Amino acid sequence: MARLNHDIEHDSGQGGGRRPWTLGRLFGAGEDPLTWWSFPLMRLGGLRIRVHTLLVPVWLGIEMLSWLPQNKLGPIHVFSGLGALLVLALLHEIGRGLLARWLGDGGDCVVLWPLGGLNPVSRRGATHPMVAESGGLVVNILLVPVLALVALGLQMDRSALVFNPLNPMSVLQNDLGTVEKVIVWWAYYMNLIMLGVNLLVPMLPLDSGRILQAYLRGSSNTPVETGARIGFVAAGVLFLFSVTLGQGHLMGVAVLGGVATLMDLRRHQFLLGDGEPDLPQTHEPEEPPVRKAPQPVPNTELDEVLAKISREGMENLTAGEREVLARETERRRRG
Repeated sequence: MARLNHDIEHDSGQGGGRRPWTLGRLFGAGEDPLTWWSFPLMRLGGLRIRVHTLLVPVWLGIEMLSWLPQNKLGPIHVFSGLGALLVLALLHEIGRGLLARWLGDGGDCVVLWPLGGLNPVSRRGATHPMVAESGGLVVNILLVPVLALVALGLQMDRSALVFNPLNPMSVLQNDLGTVEKVIVWWAYYMNLIMLGVNLLVPMLPLDSGRILQAYLRGSSNTPVETGARIGFVAAGVLFLFSVTLGQGHLMGVAVLGGVATLMDLRRHQFLLGDGEPDLPQTHEPEEPPVRKAPQPVPNTELDEVLAKISREGMENLTAGEREVLARETERRRRG
């Protein structure tokens, strides 16, 4: 646990200043750039909604570059697709966050990326964690018939609603007609993609990966490690599948899923003290004075601190929260 103690002492905000950013912080010090590189968007019912600083603009830029020159869809199609993706991601995460809070199992923050959320919404020790993580999927499922009915109401051909989702050009090569039809069709298509990816691929940060983690917490002695193994396999299978079919977008999702799974595993190892071992002593240490073992931290208090680390990173802990973590670290070292 030397690394944990070192980080607590060095980043305590008392004279030492902020720690410099290093690669070690990214992959081995409990930090998670997939959640703490974000900015606030809005509040809704006590739920803070944030947007990832890099993933959202980078993803949207790649989408624009990939669609415009190759398929020459034109700005109406491109911006309808991108706009639908952002609005659907927002609705997805509002549903996920508010359902978790309604159940009494949810946190107070979600971080958006174009396919949903990057952080878990269920609290540690939640009563219904699997249900709490499924709110986004419920939103997408409900939107399928709603958007289909809107499209049919606009006199859109039924063939535009039943097609191979990996080949949208089979629909787009035909003129959809009015701008309203274009906007509704893209919302329908993007909702299908968001639902399919989050439902069928069991890896982080997708919903099925979060639901799997919640299930494993109640059925496995090593839930994070087991979930990570499944996530790495899912990411590898999705990557090979996307390469075979030439689906660059799915390839990007697979890479992000592998990185998110690695981050989650490394953060878990760090919090349990399984990171770097203590450095060997180069001289005979003096006999330490006998100290009273620190009292164990209440589970609910520790769970709240760990949940905040997961959402916002260690550097956002208050002095009191760092003290809670330090006491629990010292207690575990003493056995």
